[in-house]
Amino acid sequence: MDKSVSVPATQPRRRPARPQRRFPLLPAAALLLPVLILATNAWADWQAHWRASAAEMIRTADAGAEYASRVLAGYVLALGRIGDLVRGMSDAEITAREAELHAGMRRVLSELPRAEAAFVVDRNGYPLLGANIFPIPRAVPTAADRSFFLALSGPNPPALHVSEVYRNKFDGVPFFALSRRRAQTGNGIADGEFDGLINISVLPDALGEGMRYLLREADDALTLNTAEGRVIGRTGGLPDVPDRGARPMAGGVERELLPDVISVVDGQRQMLARRRLEGFPLIVAARRPHAAIARAWLQDQVPALLFGLLTTTALFLLSLQVHRAQARLDLALGESEDWLRRTTEGAGVGAWECRGESGEIVASRQFHRLLGLVPVRTPVDRPQMLALMSPEGQDEWADGLAAARRTGHACFELPILRPCRGLPPERAWLAVEAQCPEPGGDETADVFGIAYDITPRRAAEARAALLLRRMVEQQEEERLRIARDLHDRLGQHLTLLHLELSGLAADPAPAARLARLHAIARALSGEAHRLAIEIRPTAIDDLGLETALRQLVEDWGTRTGIESEIHMRLPGARLPLPVETTLYRILQEALTNVLKHAGATRVSIVLDRSRHALRMVVEDDGRGMPGRRDPAAPQALGLRGIAERLTMLGGSLEIESAPGRGTTLLIEVPL
Repeated sequence: MDKSVSVPATQPRRRPARPQRRFPLLPAAALLLPVLILATNAWADWQAHWRASAAEMIRTADAGAEYASRVLAGYVLALGRIGDLVRGMSDAEITAREAELHAGMRRVLSELPRAEAAFVVDRNGYPLLGANIFPIPRAVPTAADRSFFLALSGPNPPALHVSEVYRNKFDGVPFFALSRRRAQTGNGIADGEFDGLINISVLPDALGEGMRYLLREADDALTLNTAEGRVIGRTGGLPDVPDRGARPMAGGVERELLPDVISVVDGQRQMLARRRLEGFPLIVAARRPHAAIARAWLQDQVPALLFGLLTTTALFLLSLQVHRAQARLDLALGESEDWLRRTTEGAGVGAWECRGESGEIVASRQFHRLLGLVPVRTPVDRPQMLALMSPEGQDEWADGLAAARRTGHACFELPILRPCRGLPPERAWLAVEAQCPEPGGDETADVFGIAYDITPRRAAEARAALLLRRMVEQQEEERLRIARDLHDRLGQHLTLLHLELSGLAADPAPAARLARLHAIARALSGEAHRLAIEIRPTAIDDLGLETALRQLVEDWGTRTGIESEIHMRLPGARLPLPVETTLYRILQEALTNVLKHAGATRVSIVLDRSRHALRMVVEDDGRGMPGRRDPAAPQALGLRGIAERLTMLGGSLEIESAPGRGTTLLIEVPL
């Protein structure tokens, strides 16, 4: 496709100007593309680390919840055993049997290694029995101000209460308590009324030490929180500010993931997964700081970054070499395009490419000139292209492109209406050769090719055809004159001969001779009539083409004895006289060929007229013709005469034949 400015053929060839220096796209791409790939890979790896951390936190929270549930279930079981130990006893009986009951509680507590103490408290908050203190001091209430005492002594007490973290008043050790009301006491208190409680003090640090083995990374942590968000156990020890609570979980939610929250322990941004304990008003939370996730991500990225930097540097240096080579290639390509453009323009050849999906024509400047358009770089769209063609030209263009897409190559002649400044459009002809790189019939395939002007050649052919047509018309006029003379003069003499011979009929002697004379006269009359029809069929002028052809076929079938039929569909007005005469002569020649060479028993003729053409089919059941025919053979000479007559009308002839399968002539005449 030519891109440079047109140079007149009279000017000497000049070296094309050096292309303007362009921005080095390839080196820039070689530098930016790896950076983009590294950034994309880093972002994808960050997302993968984030998703992996979230999955690990959820699994850690589930494991911590399972561990805490098993441990706390043991505490609940121990509460039940202590309750059974003092069931049915009054406060006085418990005090009286303190030593015995203390030993029993010590045995129960010894089976709970992570428990710090156990107490039985009366309804006023005074301790009645302790598992780790004997004898227990009873002068000062130790539980009246505790949250578990207030919750269990009030209305609507929970079946099991988990307190916040306290420090033991006896030894200062931090603990949280699992507490429940005493049941079936011997103090005479009605069922359902508060009559003291039983609790077990759990060591948070010991519980956190047990959960530490569930962690996956060094920076991870597990915490045990109350439903209100108070931290009561943690793998790294209790926080410095135990009264600082986390956001409570919404009701009905068993598990949740919080990607970005502030730690209630150290104030860091963290990922948090929380799981509610089944059967306990507690929540286990697994935590991983954002800084730990970023640190692990950076450790994975260091090898990729080192490799990416080395690769980027190598690609950048290589692209610089390619860019320099591309610049030299562009210069050589510019020279080649300049030479090709001047060569094609000097030869009058225009190049074009039809884009299948849009139908746009991307063409050279010479192709624009052939169409009569101003040479521009913009494509010629489909409506603009079709506007330059007549209806038959549009059909030729569509058929040519379809043939190229089907077979890979097509040649056709395209009629166009070439615009002229200030004048009506000029009818012109282009010879077009089309190529399709991927043949197969795909309607969206691209087609490219060349075109050149054949208008002068077509004009010369038209003038030659006009002269030939005039010559044939003159011949037909001469034949008409001869036919009329034969009919008028020879017919008159024969009629007089009949009259004279009829006068001799009264003479009986020469009867036999007179009969022979009558027979000869009738034969002369018939022969003269037949000769007049063959020289010029007057039925065409008098009755029209359809009647003349039908009469020709009927007379031929009667004379030869070959079964024949003709079917015609010729609506509309009369055809031009040269067309009607030529069709008549062609059918005469075709029937003569059948009689002389085909050896047929049946002949069928079909004549049909469409909007733009008239088609005739002559088919016989004779011996057919071989694939290679001798041009000098009699039947070949007859077919050549038919083809020559069609050439004068711009028509075409196709022959379908095989040995033993008859012959079919396909004749088409444009209208």
